[in-house]
Amino acid sequence: MPASESSGLPRYLRIATFIKREITKKKLVHGEKLPSLASLAEQFDVAMPTVRQAIKHLEGLGILECRHGTGTYVSGPVLQLEPFKITRKIQEWADDINMDVLESRSTRVASVPELPDDLEQAKAYQRICRRFGMDEHPFAISEVFIERQIYLDARPELSQRSAFPLRLRDLVADHDIVQHNMVIEPASNEMAKELSLTPYSPIAKSQMIMTDESNVAVYFATMIVPAETIQFEFDD
Repeated sequence: MPASESSGLPRYLRIATFIKREITKKKLVHGEKLPSLASLAEQFDVAMPTVRQAIKHLEGLGILECRHGTGTYVSGPVLQLEPFKITRKIQEWADDINMDVLESRSTRVASVPELPDDLEQAKAYQRICRRFGMDEHPFAISEVFIERQIYLDARPELSQRSAFPLRLRDLVADHDIVQHNMVIEPASNEMAKELSLTPYSPIAKSQMIMTDESNVAVYFATMIVPAETIQFEFDD
């Protein structure tokens, strides 16, 4: 059965998604050998390099294993994730999933590099970077710049949290959200490595900016996840 053409994803990702669903439905089980590349190419009506790219993508996620001379085998589980809907608030989505913090870094910085020109910089920020995973598989990366004084005031609470950093917006809830958007773009080599993706795989980058009454940016958050976990819904 061909992979659906309606998702808008590249062909190799549609194939990868189809294979993952077959594993989720237990139509393919741990240790089972997949059909040959030629058979898969014929099944999905694509060129063999496209199938090879899909296999490499799933191998990077730890779902498939390529054994030289013998073929490709199912090697791991598929993470069960509810797709993020663009019509939902990021806060709600962050509350819905339970992810482990694989890596966390927090440093003081002087400014936000990507801040729009029409917004003012605060005197200093705390930059909090975290990498998240489920069952030790990398899934999301976040980068949060929070105004330094707000960070210091909330430090006792933050030190006890392993929560998704975007929840930090609760600390500045009385401020205005001036920007909240999402873009789909190819992953750089560095980003692909962080998320265990193949280079140039599509990723979804969501950003939120909050300001105070003086138009000073007090909160700048970026979240990056694989684009295949995104589901777009539009109102009629």
